[in-house]
Order: sequence, then C-alpha cells, then structure tokens
Amino acid sequence: MIKAQLPPAPHPRTGWDSANYTGFWAAQAGAVLTSYATGSAVLVAPASAETMMDWENFPLRVYYR
Repeated sequence: MIKAQLPPAPHPRTGWDSANYTGFWAAQAGAVLTSYATGSAVLVAPASAETMMDWENFPLRVYYR
C-alpha cells in the first residue's frame, strides 16, 4: 500500500488540476490489486464492426486470487 498522502483539493501548488489526484488514485488501486492478487490475465475482446477508434478495443487486465 502507498503510504504517502495528498492534501485535500485544491492542492497548494496545482489547485484544482485533477492529474495529481488521478495518478495517485491509480497508483493506490494498482498497489492494492497487486498486493491481494495471486495472478492476472489479459482479456482481449474480438473487434467489432462498429468500432470507430483503435482505443475502443483496449485490453482488460483481470486480477484474481
């Protein structure tokens, strides 16, 4: 688990910019998942005919115990 903390918004230096908080939350979520999970797998859905952009077929990592 990540021990560091960010002050409540607005941040003293960056104000209401959410990038710091989003990155920090993502790091915390990743730390929790990797500390509890015993493994993971990447799931890739088949491409759809309605897909407009490449990022619509983004792979999904599933963590399991």
